[in-house]
Amino acid sequence: MPDAQKKHALPQLLRKVIFFCLFLGFACLLFFFTASGFISRRIFHTPEAGNYILTLAFICPFLYSNTALISVLNGLDLAGKTFLINLFTLAVRICGVLFLIPQFGILGYLWALLASQLLTFGCCMFLLIKQGR
Repeated sequence: MPDAQKKHALPQLLRKVIFFCLFLGFACLLFFFTASGFISRRIFHTPEAGNYILTLAFICPFLYSNTALISVLNGLDLAGKTFLINLFTLAVRICGVLFLIPQFGILGYLWALLASQLLTFGCCMFLLIKQGR
């Protein structure tokens, strides 16, 4: 395959990968969002579990896509930057443990986890867009 075709094929492939990862993640979000009450009553026998399931549901799209995005960045020889992204987002989760859990309990950690996943997604997309220029 000529280099010109490879240059045009990579961004198209990345768009497909990101789309399908987000699609799968949003499908899981929709499932857990609509079924959280049922799951919390039938499996956990407590309505409080529904709040945790709802928070975890919003993490789903980013869990799927972030794994793919980090792998793509590593494949583009940006492993040092992915290390920094992972280090920074891990610091966000650690701050959640230190500051949010004492005040909000496990829900505080889930918020920190959601924030770190959003941050990972944003940083990866920024690097991919910057790399595409």
